[in-house]
Parts: sequence; structure tokens; C-alpha cells
Amino acid sequence: MAVQERRLAEESTRHVRRERLVGRLLSARVGVIEAGSGYGKSVLASQARDALGLAAAYAPLGPPDREPGVLISSLRRALRAANLSDLLAATEPAEPEPWVERFLDGLVDAGEGVILMLDDAHHLDGSPAAPLVLRLARGLTAPHRLLVAARGLTGALAELSQLDGAVHLDTAALAFTLDEAAALLDAQGASPLSDWQLRAWVQATQGWATALVVSAPYAGESTRTRPRARAS
Repeated sequence: MAVQERRLAEESTRHVRRERLVGRLLSARVGVIEAGSGYGKSVLASQARDALGLAAAYAPLGPPDREPGVLISSLRRALRAANLSDLLAATEPAEPEPWVERFLDGLVDAGEGVILMLDDAHHLDGSPAAPLVLRLARGLTAPHRLLVAARGLTGALAELSQLDGAVHLDTAALAFTLDEAAALLDAQGASPLSDWQLRAWVQATQGWATALVVSAPYAGESTRTRPRARAS
């Protein structure tokens, strides 16, 4: 998928509130959003963060984070960007495993809830850094939250969805409903569709956010002709 189209999808879907999904994440100690590229994972995570109203540390991950030391540096960078100075001070540079324990202790002493957001966590699959994320998730206590977005999780990270208090949202859950697709059309200023046109459009795109955004200006044209009922 072209980077430009993915960015367009993220910007356009940002104006569509995914209340049914945000509602599920609000109750989750650990939220896992697992779907392919262009399904609106990052946008949904941002909406959940805003709804929770907690201090948020956002860490976009990449291949270098497979190394535990690099992952810890990324997490510290996220804490610094979020102005969480007390947590940052409580987790002065240390070996990766002790750092996670210090971080969990720091959260217990924190005066307010914190949400740690790990984006593109699939880069950690099968790496030495993956068990650190699992340990962090297991040790997290209310009111703090962990929100993980990934294209797919295996091995140790697949266990995140099985933890107590975890909510897992997959591709099927992220697919746009008819109401959400109609809201997307409205947000883009496109002409509304009839019920059967809307249904045909969503079925043709399988509710994939990027496909909906790219095809929205032409949705009415592509579904103009209604299939004729078969003669009995």
C-alpha cells in the first residue's frame, strides 16, 4: 500500500468516532489491536487514549527495538516526550529486566493513571525484547493501562490477549460497519448513498478503512446500478 494512501486513510478516519470499539478498550487493563495495515489501528488507539483521559506515553516501535536495550531507550524517550518526569527519574538507566521492574514500581507510586502505547509491536515478534513487554503487561495494575497495536503477534506477545483484563480487537472487529461507513462519507463531504448502495460499498471493500477512504469519492458511481432480483 502506498504511504500516501495510508496517511490519507489515517487522517480521514480520524474524524469518525469508533465508539463501539473505544467502549471495549475503556474496560481493558491491556488492549491489543491486531490488524493489517490501513485498518485504522493508530487512529483507534488515539481515540481510546483521549477517551481515557490519562497521561499517555507513545512509543512507535521498529526493527531496532528487537534488542532489549533499544526498546528500553524507546520507552524512556516516550516518557520524556510525555513529560512524565517522576517515572523517568524512577527508571534511570539500568539493565532491561531491572528497568521493567523499576517502571512497574514507579507506576505504583504515580499520582495519576498512565497509558503506555506501543505501536507497530509486531516488530518485536520472536525477539529478546518480547518477554519484557509481556512482563510489563502482567505487572501492570489499575488505573494504568497498556495499549498495543500490531499487524500480527506471535510467540510471547500472542499471550497478551490471554491476560486477565485484556481486550483483543482483530481485523473483523476493526472493519467499518454500515453506520461508520456512512459517517466516513459525511466526514469527507461525499454524497450520501442509499441503503443498498452503502451495503454494496462496504461489502466490496470488506470494511477496510483505506479502501473506503480511497473509493469514497466514487462510491455512488460504483454502486449506481442495483442488481435485479432473479425471476422465480
